[in-house]
Amino acid sequence: MGDILNIELGRLLKKIKDDPSMGEDRRRHIEKNILCLLFLLSSGVEKIPEIAQKRRQMPSKEEHFRRNRFMPAQFLPSSPQEAIAWGWDDSVGSDCHQFTSPDRSNVKYVSPDGKLEVIFSRDGSVVTASEDYGTYNFSSPLHDPIGHFYRDVLPWLKLRPHPKSPLKNPVRSKRSARL
Repeated sequence: MGDILNIELGRLLKKIKDDPSMGEDRRRHIEKNILCLLFLLSSGVEKIPEIAQKRRQMPSKEEHFRRNRFMPAQFLPSSPQEAIAWGWDDSVGSDCHQFTSPDRSNVKYVSPDGKLEVIFSRDGSVVTASEDYGTYNFSSPLHDPIGHFYRDVLPWLKLRPHPKSPLKNPVRSKRSARL
């Protein structure tokens, strides 16, 4: 099983490195996630069943696009100050939420359980553009990074943030050159 995942992740890493349309920051972000998974694989066979289990939990296309029904607006802070007061974390990367920010100033805050996200622009307003808004995480990036990769990051890469999003495939979008 570990050999299969190593081969699959290696192929994905090569494909990403060979894609000329992908911006350098975006490429580094994706490579970092893949290299983390490769490290986990090399750290011992005890992680392999966990990785295989998380991979099987990848949501369907319909589940991916309906994920935000678990994130009603009333559960989200309305300002960065409120997010901080509620104990939300702003240290999680926001590379995937910069498509509509010419100066890459959007900041992502993640709830203490890692499930909810909200993105704020430079002026402190909530970002609502479908390419950039925060999404519900089936697995916490803070507490379950392997699950987060398979249940949240990979579907976003394979599909797009939202069915009506102008991004047809975020990885191949010319707009991703900004990332």
